[in-house]
Amino acid sequence: MSEPLPEKSQKLDPWTSDEVLEELKIYFNVLQGTRDDLVTYDARLQEDLGVDSIDYMALILQIGEDFDVESVWDLEKGSPDFRTVGDIARFIAEATSSRPSRS
Repeated sequence: MSEPLPEKSQKLDPWTSDEVLEELKIYFNVLQGTRDDLVTYDARLQEDLGVDSIDYMALILQIGEDFDVESVWDLEKGSPDFRTVGDIARFIAEATSSRPSRS
C-alpha cells in the first residue's frame, strides 16, 4: 500500500452501502491494483484481495478518516473485525446513517 491514496471524499451526507462499495473499488485499485470487478460485497479482504495485517490497519485508518467514522471505533480496544468488503460497506453506511442529509 505504498501508492498515493485516492482523493478524500468531501461527502458529508449519509453513505449508502452501494456508494461505499464504489469508493472502496477506487481504494483497492489505487492501493493494490485490484480490478473493480473483484471488489464485491462478498470479496474477502485477506483471501480474495490479498490484504495482509499491515494493509488492513492502513485501510482501517484511512477509511476511518476519509469517511469520518474513526470516532465510531476505538482502536485501543482493537480494530473493527471486517472480513469482507461488504462488512466495511455496511459498517460505514450504518455509522453515517444518522447524519442529516444536506441535499
